[in-house]
Amino acid sequence: MTSKNNMSPAAKLRQKKLAAKAAAKAPHGKQQTGDAYALHMAALAEARQQLSSAQSMDRKIAIKKEKLTEFLPYVEGAIENGNGAQDQVIANIMVWCLDVGEIDTGIHIAEYMLKHGMDSADQYQRTVPAILVEETIDPALKDGLTVRWSDGKITNASDFNAKRLAQFKMVETLTRDHDMHDQIRAKLFKAIGSYEALAGKLTQAVESFERALKLDSNVGVKKHVERIHALITKQSA
Repeated sequence: MTSKNNMSPAAKLRQKKLAAKAAAKAPHGKQQTGDAYALHMAALAEARQQLSSAQSMDRKIAIKKEKLTEFLPYVEGAIENGNGAQDQVIANIMVWCLDVGEIDTGIHIAEYMLKHGMDSADQYQRTVPAILVEETIDPALKDGLTVRWSDGKITNASDFNAKRLAQFKMVETLTRDHDMHDQIRAKLFKAIGSYEALAGKLTQAVESFERALKLDSNVGVKKHVERIHALITKQSA
């Protein structure tokens, strides 16, 4: 494979075309084959070996960011022309994109995988919908996404992130008809509701929080619902 980190535009285009050609030939649901796939599977094995040798999460993220440039031309070509053949390169790179914060790219890849009913990467026990939700939502919740209150008012409206809310809603749309554990989907609605509350969309926030509660009574939004109802009543008085 061309130099791992300094791939020329011409090399990227060549990889994309080779992947597109192979993907167009591979039937839906069957295992992807061909030289381009074999080459990238070998590179993936090498990259995963590097990841297993790294100890810190920051180092693992740095390796994934570095390696994405090596794999994305192949993934882009396969997605543009593919029929949904089972592809472990695509499955792994979807997760890597989400891991390093390339959320839009990760969602785009996941959309293709969901459309064609593709399997998740072999090392994951979770389905593609569950991975998409958790790898998108969990980092936000761990980073402190919540609604903070004082004297019955929301005090951290400045934490609102319109792009993140749009991404979370896209994830909800893509996974709506797919089965997953209730606790996982509850976290998705908790995150959506939090951003809706921060945006001042109180009615929508209550709806999202209540959907979260129906799925998981311990999701941690009961107080938000009570306070938002009180705030709506106060604003309507």
